[in-house]
Amino acid sequence: MQAEAIPIADRIESANALLADLEAEQGAAVLDGKPFDPAPIAALRHELEALSAAEAETVRRDRKAAALQAEDARELSRTAAESEAADLLKAVAKVEKMFSGAADAIEAMLASAQRLSVHMRAAGIGRPMILDKYALRSALSRSMGAEMARLHEPGRFGNIYWRGIPPKPEWDKTKSEIRAVAASTKGKAEHDL
Repeated sequence: MQAEAIPIADRIESANALLADLEAEQGAAVLDGKPFDPAPIAALRHELEALSAAEAETVRRDRKAAALQAEDARELSRTAAESEAADLLKAVAKVEKMFSGAADAIEAMLASAQRLSVHMRAAGIGRPMILDKYALRSALSRSMGAEMARLHEPGRFGNIYWRGIPPKPEWDKTKSEIRAVAASTKGKAEHDL
């Protein structure tokens, strides 16, 4: 089993402590007129220079590794952003197509309701309230607003505002009223009721 390496900072601290001790011994030897070998001090100073250089290199490598990690993270984010932008463009195109189609369908529905109303009057059948253009628009807008409320912006979406929206769409109620109208057109005039 290999011994665990001593951290450079600890080695520098130990070398500095030893150097201080050796320099104190050298100073005492000079004062006392005794001989002292300066080689261990020179060797220790060289070792400290090497340790300082190693510590600086460690910092440089750590910074370089952190910069590479940051660049990798930025690249991942750029790739994810590119993918999300493509998905967003597809979603916008889908919403555009859906709303354009919805507007066309609403326009056709309102025109059909108006024509049905005209035919029912001509046939002598009473016109139900749901065929009134304002009642039909109101019923439709309430259901549309309830659908939009799923976007968690109560009473509004961007620049579109609504009020008095039911907690869930009333599509079935509106369709039921229109089915009742359709049933009433099957061979009975208002004066026959």
